[in-house]
Amino acid sequence: MIVGGAKTWRDMAVMNTIPVTVLTAEIVKQMVSKNSGIVINIASAASFHQMRYWSVYSATK
Repeated sequence: MIVGGAKTWRDMAVMNTIPVTVLTAEIVKQMVSKNSGIVINIASAASFHQMRYWSVYSATK
């Protein structure tokens, strides 16, 4: 059963992965040019604890 439908799942996956990927890529460019820096990603507790009916959300966190 797909709660919310496939479009909702797709939208959630895009919202939870694309922005952090694009922003990280941009900041890494600056870090490389300065030969310095560190990236720290802070995860949601949802990435460690499965949430019933929220598998896509949990997987993308």
